[in-house]
Amino acid sequence: MRIVTKLLLVLATVGLAALLFVAAARLSAPVEDILYGKPLRLDPDDGLALLMLAIILAPGALTAWLAELVAARRAGRVARAALVLACNGLVTGLMFGLFATLDDYFTAPGLEPAYAAIGAVAGGLCGLLQWSIAARLDAGDHC
Repeated sequence: MRIVTKLLLVLATVGLAALLFVAAARLSAPVEDILYGKPLRLDPDDGLALLMLAIILAPGALTAWLAELVAARRAGRVARAALVLACNGLVTGLMFGLFATLDDYFTAPGLEPAYAAIGAVAGGLCGLLQWSIAARLDAGDHC
């Protein structure tokens, strides 16, 4: 299968899964309660914050995975690791900065650069984990 076809299938699968999850949340009150953290006895704001964190971190991880998939044949191991860290850090930093700019419920006005930096660090850490998992899978060290 060509790489473009694989990428399109991944994007279609992620989009369909997201649509099904949103539809299930609209139709089912228990799924909505899970989204807001009720089983963990979280305050609704805390559950919403966790949901926002997942929404912010997911694009960075997906972008890094797609970039690594595209560069798998052409780049060496170190270049792929740097690509994963850079994609995760930049995209997550951008998302944190964007949410801090658009939303003043969780973030104080004027601290957007700080939130973007925090997002870049969080994305870099997620990229490090993602690269570590990928390196173990490439080495055949599945356990």
